[in-house]
Amino acid sequence: PIANNGIDIKNFPKSRDLKFNSTSKMLEDTSLINHIKQNSMKETPDILVFKNDETITGNADKQGFKLINSDFKLNIKLENKIEFAKFVDTLDFFKQPEYEIFEKLTDVDFKTANTKFGNNFVIQFIFGHSGNSTFFIESETQLDELKLKYPQRKAKVSKKIDGIPYTVNACITKVGIIVGGISEQITGIKELTSSKGGTIGNDYLQRHLNEDIRK
Repeated sequence: PIANNGIDIKNFPKSRDLKFNSTSKMLEDTSLINHIKQNSMKETPDILVFKNDETITGNADKQGFKLINSDFKLNIKLENKIEFAKFVDTLDFFKQPEYEIFEKLTDVDFKTANTKFGNNFVIQFIFGHSGNSTFFIESETQLDELKLKYPQRKAKVSKKIDGIPYTVNACITKVGIIVGGISEQITGIKELTSSKGGTIGNDYLQRHLNEDIRK
């Protein structure tokens, strides 16, 4: 759609019909590296990736590119659901649902968790994307199946809070905080995702927010 609107995006992967399964692999492709260097207006090209990690940082340095993402260590800290929960606990203006951390999933006892957190409690693993590491546990059988699949995974167990999930994108800068539009997450629609916690899109109409809550 961007190219169809007349914006020059170079369209390198499409024009070459290349398929990359990761950003780090893209930064190992000689033809793509040459394409970036030839089309950059700077001696040291600036590049921006969707989600930075240690491998991507190393590949960018190796190719002589300046990665303008935030440091990958910060990304890991904020993306790690368990470490982020601990970080939020240090803030005195924000309260999150009660939770418990388990070093491995096999340590989670269904009856104990059900008593403490209620029916349909939530299990989250450290990293995930679009809800693929979030599980709503409704039965002991469901928990046992998850244990068989991921026995050694570190897990966060918490109470499920019913409500409408919203997203607010923000960027902290030297001159202030830039905040984007509020959007309602479209989550758990079975015709669109196999995960009850799966997020598959966003609705920006803010139809369920009154003015005070929106502010």
